[in-house]
Amino acid sequence: MKAIVLSLIIFTLISTSLFGENNSSSITPHPFTLVSTQRKYKSLRKIIKFNKNKKIFLIFFTTTCKYCKKEREAILKMAKENTEILPVFIAVRNPKDETISEFTESIKKISKEEKINFDILLDLYSAVAKFYGVKEGTSITVPKLFIIDTNTEKILKVITGYEKELDKIYKNLFEKTKMNKK
Repeated sequence: MKAIVLSLIIFTLISTSLFGENNSSSITPHPFTLVSTQRKYKSLRKIIKFNKNKKIFLIFFTTTCKYCKKEREAILKMAKENTEILPVFIAVRNPKDETISEFTESIKKISKEEKINFDILLDLYSAVAKFYGVKEGTSITVPKLFIIDTNTEKILKVITGYEKELDKIYKNLFEKTKMNKK
Protein backbone atom coordinates (compact mmCIF):
# COMPACT_ATOMS: atom_id res chain seq x y z
CA MET A 1 0.00 0.00 0.00
CA LYS A 2 2.83 2.39 0.90
CA ALA A 3 4.52 1.59 -2.42
CA ILE A 4 1.34 2.46 -4.33
CA VAL A 5 0.91 5.76 -2.49
CA LEU A 6 4.58 6.64 -3.02
CA SER A 7 4.29 5.76 -6.72
CA LEU A 8 1.25 8.01 -7.09
CA ILE A 9 3.04 10.90 -5.37
CA ILE A 10 6.11 10.54 -7.61
CA PHE A 11 3.90 10.18 -10.69
CA THR A 12 2.00 13.36 -9.77
CA LEU A 13 5.20 15.33 -9.19
CA ILE A 14 6.69 14.22 -12.50
CA SER A 15 3.51 14.92 -14.46
CA THR A 16 3.16 18.36 -12.86
CA SER A 17 6.70 19.30 -13.81
CA LEU A 18 6.23 17.95 -17.35
CA PHE A 19 3.25 20.17 -18.03
CA GLY A 20 4.80 23.44 -16.91
CA GLU A 21 4.34 26.36 -19.26
CA ASN A 22 7.90 26.29 -20.57
CA ASN A 23 8.05 22.52 -21.08
CA SER A 24 5.85 21.75 -24.03
CA SER A 25 6.36 21.02 -27.75
CA SER A 26 8.02 17.64 -27.07
CA ILE A 27 5.57 16.28 -24.53
CA THR A 28 2.98 13.75 -25.60
CA PRO A 29 -0.39 14.43 -23.96
CA HIS A 30 -1.50 11.84 -21.43
CA PRO A 31 -4.32 9.70 -22.84
CA PHE A 32 -7.63 9.72 -21.01
CA THR A 33 -11.26 8.77 -21.41
CA LEU A 34 -14.03 10.83 -19.84
CA VAL A 35 -17.80 10.81 -19.98
CA SER A 36 -19.37 13.68 -21.91
CA THR A 37 -22.47 15.77 -21.45
CA GLN A 38 -24.15 13.43 -23.96
CA ARG A 39 -23.28 10.47 -21.69
CA LYS A 40 -20.79 9.08 -24.19
CA TYR A 41 -17.23 8.11 -23.41
CA LYS A 42 -14.67 10.21 -25.28
CA SER A 43 -10.97 9.44 -25.39
CA LEU A 44 -8.20 11.86 -26.26
CA ARG A 45 -6.59 9.23 -28.49
CA LYS A 46 -9.72 8.97 -30.65
CA ILE A 47 -10.17 12.74 -30.74
CA ILE A 48 -6.60 13.07 -32.05
CA LYS A 49 -6.94 10.12 -34.45
CA PHE A 50 -10.12 11.42 -36.11
CA ASN A 51 -9.07 15.08 -36.31
CA LYS A 52 -5.74 15.12 -38.13
CA ASN A 53 -4.39 18.49 -39.36
CA LYS A 54 -5.99 20.28 -36.41
CA LYS A 55 -4.85 21.96 -33.23
CA ILE A 56 -6.79 20.75 -30.22
CA PHE A 57 -7.46 23.45 -27.65
CA LEU A 58 -7.85 21.32 -24.54
CA ILE A 59 -9.19 23.65 -21.86
CA PHE A 60 -9.85 22.78 -18.24
CA PHE A 61 -12.42 24.90 -16.42
CA THR A 62 -14.70 24.96 -13.39
CA THR A 63 -18.33 26.04 -13.31
CA THR A 64 -17.66 28.96 -10.95
CA CYS A 65 -14.65 30.53 -12.72
CA LYS A 66 -15.45 33.85 -14.44
CA TYR A 67 -12.12 33.85 -16.33
CA CYS A 68 -12.90 30.38 -17.65
CA LYS A 69 -16.02 31.78 -19.29
CA LYS A 70 -13.97 34.49 -21.03
CA GLU A 71 -11.46 31.86 -22.18
CA ARG A 72 -14.23 29.60 -23.54
CA GLU A 73 -15.78 32.53 -25.41
CA ALA A 74 -12.40 33.47 -26.93
CA ILE A 75 -11.70 29.90 -28.02
CA LEU A 76 -15.17 29.44 -29.52
CA LYS A 77 -14.73 32.68 -31.48
CA MET A 78 -11.30 31.57 -32.73
CA ALA A 79 -12.67 28.14 -33.71
CA LYS A 80 -15.44 29.77 -35.78
CA GLU A 81 -12.82 31.83 -37.63
CA ASN A 82 -10.28 29.03 -38.04
CA THR A 83 -11.38 25.48 -38.87
CA GLU A 84 -7.96 24.18 -37.85
CA ILE A 85 -8.88 24.76 -34.17
CA LEU A 86 -10.81 22.04 -32.36
CA PRO A 87 -11.99 23.06 -28.88
CA VAL A 88 -12.21 20.30 -26.29
CA PHE A 89 -13.62 21.55 -23.00
CA ILE A 90 -13.08 19.61 -19.78
CA ALA A 91 -15.20 20.65 -16.83
CA VAL A 92 -13.46 19.91 -13.53
CA ARG A 93 -15.67 19.29 -10.53
CA ASN A 94 -14.44 20.40 -7.16
CA PRO A 95 -16.11 17.95 -4.74
CA LYS A 96 -15.97 20.41 -1.85
CA ASP A 97 -17.97 22.98 -3.84
CA GLU A 98 -20.66 20.95 -5.61
CA THR A 99 -22.31 17.56 -5.81
CA ILE A 100 -22.28 15.61 -9.06
CA SER A 101 -25.91 16.54 -9.80
CA GLU A 102 -25.25 20.26 -9.11
CA PHE A 103 -22.17 20.04 -11.32
CA THR A 104 -23.98 18.43 -14.26
CA GLU A 105 -26.83 20.95 -13.98
CA SER A 106 -24.30 23.81 -14.04
CA ILE A 107 -22.65 22.36 -17.15
CA LYS A 108 -26.02 22.07 -18.92
CA LYS A 109 -26.74 25.70 -18.06
CA ILE A 110 -23.31 26.84 -19.32
CA SER A 111 -23.79 24.89 -22.58
CA LYS A 112 -27.16 26.48 -23.18
CA GLU A 113 -26.21 30.06 -22.22
CA GLU A 114 -22.93 30.04 -24.18
CA LYS A 115 -24.41 28.12 -27.12
CA ILE A 116 -21.80 25.38 -26.94
CA ASN A 117 -23.00 22.88 -29.53
CA PHE A 118 -20.61 20.03 -28.78
CA ASP A 119 -19.93 17.69 -25.88
CA ILE A 120 -18.19 18.96 -22.78
CA LEU A 121 -16.11 16.30 -21.08
CA LEU A 122 -16.77 15.83 -17.37
CA ASP A 123 -13.89 15.25 -14.96
CA LEU A 124 -16.16 14.30 -12.06
CA TYR A 125 -13.39 13.29 -9.65
CA SER A 126 -10.58 15.58 -10.93
CA ALA A 127 -8.48 12.57 -11.99
CA VAL A 128 -7.47 13.98 -15.40
CA ALA A 129 -7.06 17.46 -13.89
CA LYS A 130 -4.62 16.06 -11.34
CA PHE A 131 -2.50 14.42 -14.01
CA TYR A 132 -2.36 17.56 -16.13
CA GLY A 133 -1.37 19.68 -13.13
CA VAL A 134 -4.69 21.53 -13.00
CA LYS A 135 -5.53 20.22 -9.53
CA GLU A 136 -2.88 20.04 -6.86
CA GLY A 137 -4.05 19.12 -3.39
CA THR A 138 -7.30 20.97 -2.81
CA SER A 139 -6.62 23.86 -5.19
CA ILE A 140 -7.68 23.95 -8.83
CA THR A 141 -5.85 26.29 -11.22
CA VAL A 142 -8.14 27.24 -14.10
CA PRO A 143 -8.47 28.06 -16.86
CA LYS A 144 -5.61 25.93 -18.10
CA LEU A 145 -5.19 25.43 -21.82
CA PHE A 146 -3.12 22.83 -23.67
CA ILE A 147 -2.66 23.30 -27.41
CA ILE A 148 -2.06 19.91 -29.02
CA ASP A 149 -0.96 19.26 -32.60
CA THR A 150 -2.89 16.24 -33.91
CA ASN A 151 -0.25 15.44 -36.55
CA THR A 152 2.73 15.24 -34.19
CA GLU A 153 0.55 14.30 -31.20
CA LYS A 154 2.58 16.72 -29.07
CA ILE A 155 1.65 19.55 -26.74
CA LEU A 156 2.70 22.79 -28.44
CA LYS A 157 1.84 25.23 -25.68
CA VAL A 158 0.46 25.35 -22.14
CA ILE A 159 -1.23 28.50 -20.87
CA THR A 160 -2.36 28.86 -17.27
CA GLY A 161 -4.89 31.58 -16.50
CA TYR A 162 -6.94 33.76 -18.78
CA GLU A 163 -4.97 35.17 -21.69
CA LYS A 164 -6.45 38.25 -23.39
CA GLU A 165 -4.08 37.90 -26.33
CA LEU A 166 -4.85 34.23 -27.00
CA ASP A 167 -5.45 34.79 -30.70
CA LYS A 168 -2.04 36.46 -31.09
CA ILE A 169 -0.32 33.66 -29.17
CA TYR A 170 -1.98 31.13 -31.44
CA LYS A 171 -1.04 33.01 -34.62
CA ASN A 172 2.61 33.13 -33.50
CA LEU A 173 2.52 29.45 -32.60
CA PHE A 174 0.88 28.59 -35.92
CA GLU A 175 3.59 30.49 -37.82
CA LYS A 176 6.35 28.66 -35.89
CA THR A 177 4.87 25.23 -36.60
CA LYS A 178 4.36 26.17 -40.25
CA MET A 179 8.02 27.21 -40.54
CA ASN A 180 9.21 24.02 -38.83
CA LYS A 181 7.45 21.92 -41.49
CA LYS A 182 9.47 23.56 -44.29
